[in-house]
Amino acid sequence: MRFFTPELYVRFNSSDDEEADRANEAWEAALSEYRKHLVGIRDRMPCQVRKLAELCLHDAELLACEQAVEPH
Repeated sequence: MRFFTPELYVRFNSSDDEEADRANEAWEAALSEYRKHLVGIRDRMPCQVRKLAELCLHDAELLACEQAVEPH
């Protein structure tokens, strides 16, 4: 991922408060850049993708998951 890297996620969850605070600032900057990026490509997105990009899934909860099994 370009904006929210695994390294940033690890730093964000650091037990070192100062490191976590710096990562929080970096996370907010990444969020701002991500939003700018979405605005820049919005007109090229299919409408379904635009709707998905507008959702905030921060506290989302998965209620069910189904997956079709294809016979071999």
